Amino acid sequence: MGGEWTMVHHENDQGAASGNGPETPVWLDEPTPKESEAARVWLAKHGIQVVTPARSLAVRIGARHTRRSGGSRFFRVYLVLFVVAMSAYFSLQFLPGVDEAEMYEGALGVFVVLALQLAQWITIRRRERHLPTVSRPQSQSVRQVLGGWYLAAAVITFGGGVALAVAMYVTTSARTYAWSWLVLLGMSAVAGAVVLADVLRAPARGEDEGSLAVDAVLRREDAYLLPPASFAVLVLFNLLVDDRQPVQFTNWLALYAGLAVVAQVIGWLTHAHARRHLPPAYYGTER
Repeated sequence: MGGEWTMVHHENDQGAASGNGPETPVWLDEPTPKESEAARVWLAKHGIQVVTPARSLAVRIGARHTRRSGGSRFFRVYLVLFVVAMSAYFSLQFLPGVDEAEMYEGALGVFVVLALQLAQWITIRRRERHLPTVSRPQSQSVRQVLGGWYLAAAVITFGGGVALAVAMYVTTSARTYAWSWLVLLGMSAVAGAVVLADVLRAPARGEDEGSLAVDAVLRREDAYLLPPASFAVLVLFNLLVDDRQPVQFTNWLALYAGLAVVAQVIGWLTHAHARRHLPPAYYGTER
């Protein structure tokens, strides 16, 4: 099946969007030069040497590993998500009995992370939708895609965070801080669940052994588009610059954030970005 026969202008290597060079018209299912180069480098890291990566692989890999992939569209999506999330959260301060000065201080950081990562995910999916679709059910289990350390980081971040917030609410006077943190944890968990559901349930996109092998590796990378521990690490920032949290929970919060970050980093190094060699197959032209 062929791709969409619609033309689009992508930024070329000289920075077309900033006015430093001409725009290069390409078909929506064709990779840009930057995407092709990013795919070539990525394949080399996984034991495959090609000069020109296969078209669909170049688009899929390049969409994830090209700086500023998506251009102005990425920024527009990011801005909308950021404004909506911030508005929803800070509207809570107008509820009866709520003092904004007692709410969780790290909300801005949470929304920056959420908006950036969700916008990146949306941009990748929009880029891929123009590719010819030859898909089949993906065969990897949840543990194969995410890895045990990712699951541990998620349990620590959300399970541990909920436990700490409830304990604060019950045992201290910082109830506004506790429930506002719970709201942020809930929003983060929902956003992460949306991304993970897509990563885990999306059909494997590939027509041969090589593209299916690449799909399996990209699926593991995609799980880290919204790593759970990114929301736990913001607690450390709060401990350094703010005193709204109950002082008796300071050590517990530091331990909570540290455990989540360690688990996530180990998972990232040993699972998502481990340099697995791809099996022999067609990945592009070698000369």
